Amino acid sequence: MSEAQRPVWVAFPKIPWGSIGWRMGAGEDYWHAWVPWFKAMSGEERTLYKQAWPEPEGWEGFYAFIETGAKPPWVLEQQRLVAEAAIPPSAEEMVISGYHRVLWLIRHHFKRVRLDTRGEDESLAEIYVAPEGSEWRLSASLTRGAMHLTRVVK
Repeated sequence: MSEAQRPVWVAFPKIPWGSIGWRMGAGEDYWHAWVPWFKAMSGEERTLYKQAWPEPEGWEGFYAFIETGAKPPWVLEQQRLVAEAAIPPSAEEMVISGYHRVLWLIRHHFKRVRLDTRGEDESLAEIYVAPEGSEWRLSASLTRGAMHLTRVVK
């Protein structure tokens, strides 16, 4: 089997599924070459290929995603966790740090209004506004890696 025919997880074992590594650099180039090659195979060829290269842990649902666009289990689980965390902030809350809740708030509840100046230890700093008008600062630490929202007190 040629290099171009190895599954993406074999060609780049250090890039997990869903990583930005598949959307830029060598992983992206390989992905964009592999997917059309795989889709061009006949049904029988795909079946034999999938038997020869079964999906490893963390890649469950990969072939179905490529063939039909079906969301993989890890995406469905992430969506479930974000939906479960759908709680608007209370008037008393000053800091929100739960990962899935922060994601729900910035994706579905708040509106981003501007970037903010990053602190020395921050990789991200943005200002969001809640429907009732309160402002929140989203930041992520370079050393801790966690995102959190802090109410902006004026």
